[in-house]
Amino acid sequence: MISPIQTTKISLRALAANRMRSALTVLGIVIGVTAVIVMFAVGTGAREEIAGKMSALGSNMLFIRPNYMPSSGARTTTVATLTVKDGEAIKAECSAVMAVAPTVNMNAQIIRGNANWSTRITGTTVSFLTLKDWSITSGREFTGSEERNSAKVCLLGVTVAKELFQDQDPLGQSVRIGKIPFTVIGVLDEKGESMMGDEDDDFRIRNVTQMVEATKSATAVMTMLLTAVASVSLLVGGIGIMNIMLVSVTERTREIGIRMAVGATATDIRIQFMTEALILSLIGGFTGVALGLGGAAAITAFTGWNTSVPMVAVALAVGVSAATGVFFGYYPASKAAALSPIEALRHE
Repeated sequence: MISPIQTTKISLRALAANRMRSALTVLGIVIGVTAVIVMFAVGTGAREEIAGKMSALGSNMLFIRPNYMPSSGARTTTVATLTVKDGEAIKAECSAVMAVAPTVNMNAQIIRGNANWSTRITGTTVSFLTLKDWSITSGREFTGSEERNSAKVCLLGVTVAKELFQDQDPLGQSVRIGKIPFTVIGVLDEKGESMMGDEDDDFRIRNVTQMVEATKSATAVMTMLLTAVASVSLLVGGIGIMNIMLVSVTERTREIGIRMAVGATATDIRIQFMTEALILSLIGGFTGVALGLGGAAAITAFTGWNTSVPMVAVALAVGVSAATGVFFGYYPASKAAALSPIEALRHE
């Protein structure tokens, strides 16, 4: 039996004899692995970025919101089942609760002169910024007096401030929400947003840990779907390897007969052709990984999207490409091993 090193040398010489054919054969594997790595990088990066932003809100925070309750009509509406007094009762009855911040949220247009911006607005108390761990880049927070008197003052997010005031200082300026004027007292720093689920009660409770886990699960499913779609290219690449190997067996029939005549066994022939298929798939796998990592880096550089490629994904991509080569190379190798030496030598 021929040694593995000798088999590898013979296989490399055979592939080098048809460099262009070999390069075109591995192209399908290269495209497949590159697509898998890029899709995995984008999906994993998105999951980590979303989870990181949500985790920054704090794992010891609970969000309680009114649930959607059936009304008398056909539509489902939000019934005001939670009030400010409920928040005060929670603070009074639960010793573990450090602070409570009731909120009212709605979508509205904020207007300044001829400029306007549609956004999400929140009416709340002085505890809100502390609970959410939000910081102010300029200006100040609400005061207890302003809260008690329902003063017409507001804090703007960075985006809203830029859209309405451009390069001007918004502090002390007036904006309108609907027809009501508000004085800008501060500008908030950028921060992550929360995500909620549903329950059957008239309120919903979610902590940040649950939100992070739900987000990770959703993005993981999306990543797997994208990766599965990209993996189709690997299948096409495997079929390409099998087709080329079958052509190679036909072209090298006389060579196979000569090798058998001088002592090579059917097992030697089978191993040689499977080694050729494995080498092709590994070349395609490593090339695809390199291009995939480069593609992920390019996406981050040109779009700013966060991408992440765990080493397990790289190892899996190379392993799957190798398995693809072995699987699709087995039939051509077996066909070569099954040739009769006499018939092979007669082949022209």
